Amino acid sequence: LFSYRSTDFAPELVGPVRIYYSHKLLLCSFFNPEGRLLWMQEFELPEEEPALHALHLLRRIREEERLEKKRRSIQFFSGEGALMALPKDRFTAAQAEVLFERSGGSLKGCKRFDRLGLSGTELHFSVPSELAEECAEWTDKLEFFPVSQYRSESLVQKEGMTLVGFMHPARIDVALYQSNQLMLMNRFSCAVTEDFSYHLLNCGQQMDWSVRTDPIVLTGREERMEAVHELLKEFVGEVWLDDRHDAAEIQRLALLGE
Repeated sequence: LFSYRSTDFAPELVGPVRIYYSHKLLLCSFFNPEGRLLWMQEFELPEEEPALHALHLLRRIREEERLEKKRRSIQFFSGEGALMALPKDRFTAAQAEVLFERSGGSLKGCKRFDRLGLSGTELHFSVPSELAEECAEWTDKLEFFPVSQYRSESLVQKEGMTLVGFMHPARIDVALYQSNQLMLMNRFSCAVTEDFSYHLLNCGQQMDWSVRTDPIVLTGREERMEAVHELLKEFVGEVWLDDRHDAAEIQRLALLGE
């Protein structure tokens, strides 16, 4: 889909690495220690067993580019697996684990990770185990991020409540922010267009979000995003459409060296 290789690329120059993985896409970028882009490739993944195909691609990249394991920074952005956000000061680790498993977090073949979100909220999410293990072969300095956190935090308003719907094929991640504080984040399966709208509005209603004064922002990668946008405009005063492709945005940041 997209390919770039610097004229002075050499394996010994590779420093930080960024990897983006979602249901149909794998994007891998190499930088030198000063942050300049050296190498990038984007791959389309098949519908069946995308994680297995992503694993084979990462192994092939590591072998063909002769990358030896060393202390380089790798950031892995995942758009797959389970996802839940909980206030850290209200739940023990054991309680959070039970709630995460009930939400579908005990997915077979996945590894659980935890990250702090805005204002002390803890995010629990999962990544296919084989991909996490392969990345560990590249470095001992490895960080995992849910893509929804990366994108939704960049869209939040400084004042009031913002409801963000990060749309994937057949599911939606809903995040609710009060100013800069993450109040809620969860993932829901969606069969029809109305399901996306229902989960957004239902989460907002539970948290006293106002349909008249507080906005909804739709973002992500789903062909029905325009239809959901039109449907929500019938009920909500402000609905914004942020249609930047999530991987393309990471690609843009990579090219800018941010």
